[in-house]
Amino acid sequence: MTRDQVYDGYASGTSMRSFVEARDVANMAVFLGSDGARLVSGQVIAVDGHTENPDPKL
Repeated sequence: MTRDQVYDGYASGTSMRSFVEARDVANMAVFLGSDGARLVSGQVIAVDGHTENPDPKL
């Protein structure tokens, strides 16, 4: 499989039909460090595009 086929396969297994990038995780970290998240505590926050099937072959 090519790189693009793997990315497309992964994206097709997510509800949002997109590939999660490092900047998506970084954006969440920046948000959590901001005043906007001052009342957020004890949460599990998945930055995964709502992955349902991470196997690009399925």
